[in-house]
Amino acid sequence: MSGTELLAGPLLEVAPALLGAVLTSTVDGEPVSVRLTEVEAYAGGHDPGSHGFRGRTARNAALFGPPATVYVYFTYGMHFCVNIVCGHDGEASAVLLRAGEVLAGAETARDRSQRRKSAGLGAASGRARPLRDRDLASGPARLARSLGLTLDHNGTRLGTSTGPEPDPAVDPAAGEGQGPEAPVLQLSGWGTVSPGQVLQGPRVGVAGPGGSDGYPWRFWIDGEPTVSRYRPAVVRTRSRTPRPTPPAPGGESAGGAVPSR
Repeated sequence: MSGTELLAGPLLEVAPALLGAVLTSTVDGEPVSVRLTEVEAYAGGHDPGSHGFRGRTARNAALFGPPATVYVYFTYGMHFCVNIVCGHDGEASAVLLRAGEVLAGAETARDRSQRRKSAGLGAASGRARPLRDRDLASGPARLARSLGLTLDHNGTRLGTSTGPEPDPAVDPAAGEGQGPEAPVLQLSGWGTVSPGQVLQGPRVGVAGPGGSDGYPWRFWIDGEPTVSRYRPAVVRTRSRTPRPTPPAPGGESAGGAVPSR
């Protein structure tokens, strides 16, 4: 069975099986390999925590693609997060890559971690404090940054292999939505962590029912120092005296709901 066929399997089987797999990206000619140590599962229209819960939009279109599609989104005006689509085409099931261990390309990952980039433009605007090796890909934003992934790579296809090495016959750059600098993305060596090493619990930072104990869909490798720290969602409350909202250009009201994860 090919790696893509395995990704087409049941979501809650695919997610923990990805632990221990190695994801390699090559961006600007610089390869970085990360061993996955923490992931979260999201079940599309059946899951109130998923971006696909309310249906397909221009922003989440890649999420509705076939298994092995890469779904990248931009959040908090500064971070990119990476998901691997699984299940059936159109189902919008995906696995968020939360944390990992950088196995190769640590200097490249460290250099990327020290550059603060403007939202979506990639222009360096400052220098950050150097991270320890174990923190380079600890957390979904750091993982995406270490791999060099941005919205340019949303919708790319993932090359997969069930063995320890990538399948050279696969063209990972094929697919819709890749930008002019789309990376080569390869996933290999998965299914290597025994079930006894896998822990699970509520997802991180998901508001509402999707972040409750009813969705223990975060999976991580027991004892791994790269696993990110658990944080529940922050419940935002409105002031009793709301601040006045300035009118938008043209006299129309501004605003709109922010999509849930």
